[in-house]
Amino acid sequence: MRTILIDKKIAKRKYLPAHSITFSRDERVKYQIKFIATCLFFFLFINSKIFAFAGPCIGSLCVGDVVIDKNNRIGTVKSFPSDSSANYQVGTDHYTTPINNLTPQINDFNGISSTKKIVDEYNRVGTVYRVFQDGRAQYQVGSDFFISHKIEPEVEEANFIKKNIGVVDQYNRVGLVIEVFRDQRVRYQVGTDKFVNRSVVGEINELNGLKSGTVIVDSFNRIGTTLRVFRDGRVYYQIGSDKFVAKDVISEVGTLGIIAKGKVVIDSFNRIGTVLNAFQDGRIHYQVGSDKFVAKDVISEVGTLGIIAKEKAVIDSFNRIGTVLRAFQDGRISYRVGTDTFVSKTVSPQVTEINGLTASIVVVDDYNRVGTVLRVFQDGRVNYRVGTDPFVSSSLSKEVATHPTYQKDNFYSTKYFEVGGPYRFFENKKVQLLLVGGGTTVSSFLYSAVDRIEDYSKGKEIVDSRYRKAVVQNVFENGAVLYKLKTPEEGEEEEASEAEAEKLYTGKIYGFFLENIPNDLELQRKRENEFWLTETAKVVAKKEELELSEFNPNFYQTPYLSVASEEKIPEIKKTQLDLLNENSALINYKVLRNKVIEFLKSEE
Repeated sequence: MRTILIDKKIAKRKYLPAHSITFSRDERVKYQIKFIATCLFFFLFINSKIFAFAGPCIGSLCVGDVVIDKNNRIGTVKSFPSDSSANYQVGTDHYTTPINNLTPQINDFNGISSTKKIVDEYNRVGTVYRVFQDGRAQYQVGSDFFISHKIEPEVEEANFIKKNIGVVDQYNRVGLVIEVFRDQRVRYQVGTDKFVNRSVVGEINELNGLKSGTVIVDSFNRIGTTLRVFRDGRVYYQIGSDKFVAKDVISEVGTLGIIAKGKVVIDSFNRIGTVLNAFQDGRIHYQVGSDKFVAKDVISEVGTLGIIAKEKAVIDSFNRIGTVLRAFQDGRISYRVGTDTFVSKTVSPQVTEINGLTASIVVVDDYNRVGTVLRVFQDGRVNYRVGTDPFVSSSLSKEVATHPTYQKDNFYSTKYFEVGGPYRFFENKKVQLLLVGGGTTVSSFLYSAVDRIEDYSKGKEIVDSRYRKAVVQNVFENGAVLYKLKTPEEGEEEEASEAEAEKLYTGKIYGFFLENIPNDLELQRKRENEFWLTETAKVVAKKEELELSEFNPNFYQTPYLSVASEEKIPEIKKTQLDLLNENSALINYKVLRNKVIEFLKSEE
């Protein structure tokens, strides 16, 4: 048996004496159970009295709830002093206010809940700490807490904008989205700066052929590379190390007609370059040497242009002959002349034949130059050579075998009293004469030989203006004479060497003129006497071994020699003497002039 002490209060309440009582084992267990039950009863009873004072709810508000008052103070409900008021604690302060002045915290209000990112009316971005039933929320921005109902929660997407995509704002600042909010405001970062803005536009993958990496050209003809494309058409692009935003940029295309990258083009300034990029609006980016340009009015190279092709010979409007380097779609041709390069539309290609003319044919031009055709061109111009000199003309006449008037076996005279035999005939009726004494000349009209003019005929003995005795071989319509020098007879002074005697010479019958126009005739007679005087001076100078340096150069080379019968020589000398007396300047050299006067006065 064990002795158990019972509390006096319990003993009293159970009407037990306050001294030791001896129990059996079973009785002891029963009393232990009763003791525990009694203690539990008293505990529950006492606490029920407490809860009856501090635990009830009025409406939706209960003791222990976190609430916010009209002054945005946040506290905990402690009690309800009455059916219409509540006692609440804010920090260490206690307040009592009507129940309807308090709003309880809730888990979610219109999508806003604890730990949710929000943006407030001042574009401050924070994290929700508490949400209240009337829409107010307590939120933290950095280390500061704020309370407002004018907040918007973060959402996955708004106006096609999501987190981590690129956006551009109204100031063309390009950034990366940090958060998107329900009212379409976006928080985004530009460099190290962060902004909140509703006026932003999100990027898209592609717009009108523009996407990241696309080569573009802007309104200033700057070439760049697309970094981002935005839904409103703006493009963020890079040129070198600089970045720009613009709407009016145009994307590169693979080809533009026949123009493509690497193609040779020519611009309006005749600059020839290579295409770097072609763009949708027709602009071309091209390189000329080390310089780069952008223009719309460029023309592509073509393989051929009619019969014009690379390496083909052409002639331009300045009669320059060159070799084609390139042909372009608008008809311009790039060609090289020597070491120089030119561009022109007005070039004509070489052809095999034009107007019956081909290479190697002999022709005569408007200046009576005889040459050989080198090239003929499509527009009728001909490149020909006269001696070693090249010329170009479109007015040429080719050599033919016969002439309707003249024969190659005969001698003819020109209007300048030259005599020769036809060497070539031409289609335009011109004749190339092989002149007596050497050389050639071309004329379209010739004078034929006649039997006699006055008393001049074949076999007549004459003296020429160099005072050489000669014999007439032929006389021509215009007064020209073909003659040979006389060989000396035995005992006479040598007139001519045998070699000279074999030669043919030409001259004009002194005083004979076909046209007898008074004024013109007088002038011709005066000039003929001056020519004879010049020859006289040369004969005298040679005989006297005088220098001709001061001799009048205007008369040094006479256009023709004159001939006359021997009996006319004294008369001719007298005429020259009168001429010299009138104008001594005809022979400037005084010593020579005196010797000439002496000669003209002699009887020789």
